[in-house]
Amino acid sequence: MHANPDRLLHSLKRRADGTHEPISSAQAIEEIAERLAAVVDRHGPNSVALYIGTSNIAFPTMGGMAGALLTALGSTMFFSAATIDQPGQPVADALHGIWLGGRHGFDDVDAYLYAGTNPVISKQFLAENPAKRLARAVERGAKIIVIDPRRTETARR
Repeated sequence: MHANPDRLLHSLKRRADGTHEPISSAQAIEEIAERLAAVVDRHGPNSVALYIGTSNIAFPTMGGMAGALLTALGSTMFFSAATIDQPGQPVADALHGIWLGGRHGFDDVDAYLYAGTNPVISKQFLAENPAKRLARAVERGAKIIVIDPRRTETARR
């Protein structure tokens, strides 16, 4: 990644014709701030929203920084995996109870079933590189079953 010739080494601004020109970080921040202010002035503070997904775990300062930005703009539109795609989990727990037997160890099962999920990209609950962990599981004889209409990175493994 660090030696990639296409690595971005400075801020770029897209021109009307689709090409890009170098721009200083200070100038980029100033222009972005002006555009955000124009959106808020025209449509109100709640026209700006932020979403933080599961991968936020790898960026512990993200939540605080995102919250500070929204507070500065006057917006209350802060969303996460818990508000967008997971709010049914506490409802289901309340209606049906929760499993109290603990979690199975990842490294001691014979098969994994992934339905509509892509842990190789989203990382989800895996504490280390999920692709390596899945490869080790296959090496020890585990089956990986993926049910998804798309051939995801996890399905390709």
